Amino acid sequence: MSKSLWIVSREYAGLAEAGGVKNVVRAIAEGTMKLGLDVCVFIPNYGCTKIEKIQFVKTENRHIGYIECEGKIYDVGFLEGLFHGVKFVLICADVFSKKTSVYTYTKSDEIFHPKFVTGKGHFDSNLMNVIFQKAVVLYSQITGEVPNIVHCHDGHTALLPALSKASPLLRKRFADTKFVVTIHNAGEGYHQEFSSIQEAYSLSGLPQEQLRQGLLNDKVEPFLLAAAMNATITTVSPWYAEELLEDKGKFSDDLGPALYHKGVDIKGITNGMDIEKYDPGNNAISLLPEKFDLEKSIEGKYLCREKFLSQIKESNFEEEGLEKFGTLDCGDDAVFFVYQGRLAHQKGVDILSDVVGKVLNTHKNARFIVMGQGDQELENIQISLSEKFPGKYLFIRGYNKAISRLCIASGDFVLLPSRFEPCGLVDFIAQIYGTVPIAHNTGGFKKIIDGKTGSLYDDSLENAINRILERYPNPRKDLHQIRVDALKNIEENYLWQHVIKEKYLPIYFSEE
Repeated sequence: MSKSLWIVSREYAGLAEAGGVKNVVRAIAEGTMKLGLDVCVFIPNYGCTKIEKIQFVKTENRHIGYIECEGKIYDVGFLEGLFHGVKFVLICADVFSKKTSVYTYTKSDEIFHPKFVTGKGHFDSNLMNVIFQKAVVLYSQITGEVPNIVHCHDGHTALLPALSKASPLLRKRFADTKFVVTIHNAGEGYHQEFSSIQEAYSLSGLPQEQLRQGLLNDKVEPFLLAAAMNATITTVSPWYAEELLEDKGKFSDDLGPALYHKGVDIKGITNGMDIEKYDPGNNAISLLPEKFDLEKSIEGKYLCREKFLSQIKESNFEEEGLEKFGTLDCGDDAVFFVYQGRLAHQKGVDILSDVVGKVLNTHKNARFIVMGQGDQELENIQISLSEKFPGKYLFIRGYNKAISRLCIASGDFVLLPSRFEPCGLVDFIAQIYGTVPIAHNTGGFKKIIDGKTGSLYDDSLENAINRILERYPNPRKDLHQIRVDALKNIEENYLWQHVIKEKYLPIYFSEE
């Protein structure tokens, strides 16, 4: 009889997308299913969930239940189906169906109601999280199904180990169930903490003496509570696990020191990569206009750049849902530095912005492409830089999968100046497309082997750029070996099939 694994997440690639968590959750779900586990994924049925992609979803809820929060009764339902062979249970409730984005308000929300500011988190996010998690417990009670393992992803689901022990009957039901809670990001704003014991009690109904075990700065922290309930705590790289436990609270809002003082052992597992989902040798998969093979010839990579430059001149990217600011004037000696991702303080976008002028004064052939969205102040700075350095600085606001990949593939180097980084995904994508990462020596970026698969720096981004241009004055020719070595490193050490089999399965089935 196969072991059963329940995966609980607020997002999932292809169905309900937001950050990098979606890719990790899907990779683990599909990978463990292929290894013989009986996998079931739980996600909310948002207004933006692509439910049409799920097969065999019944038109009516199989089960109807009721959940109490803050003295109110909420109706919940469960839709069941398959997505790429994985079983799904979608949690249906008004609190989810009225949301047009997974975590934040959209422009359409703001038009509907001015207090729903674009990019800001949902005001009822704690209510959403609790209803979601209580619904998972309720599903077990209604169906009689009890999993061997429950894998909870991020603070949105970290209350589940405590909810499974909310009563003697539940403790008995889940007595043989192992709970694993993964911290994808412990930065400020990612914890999903309750403002007080009273709020946590009102929403969750958990005993106050239990909630006190999760107290952190007078707030109730789900990650701490999960650890107190004997859940196995993991994070997305061993380096980030070390940094959390050594942290003075600077980048974890005091969570790291609290876990350390409680003697919690955080197991760091570096996220894997599915190279075949980005394969530059297959246009239909890569979404790039040209094919190339890093070991044989990278001519296609630079043809991608040429087509990207033509597209920049001819289009404002409105059809792709993007906005373009600035232009690029490039000769054959131009060196391209790209950044693609969230515009956030954590990602060091302000650090990048501060060095642009200095780099351009020193290296006249340098060109910058920044693509992303996020903090409005950082977005405005990018617009200003595109105006200050015409022909040398391009900013594309927004996200589009095909354009983001083309942006990365067009670069010689990708800049990763994050203040802290739990794992990192862009460095992997860049390496698959022959774009060499220049990264701050922190967290998950430490998987980059300095001088062999990329460049790590401890001093400053400006110095790092100067050093790498001195070492590789002609990137098109000089980067061949580092490109090949980087791809080989992913293939040998970071394929998801290896990570799941060698790292996650031992944790799922350990006797701890």
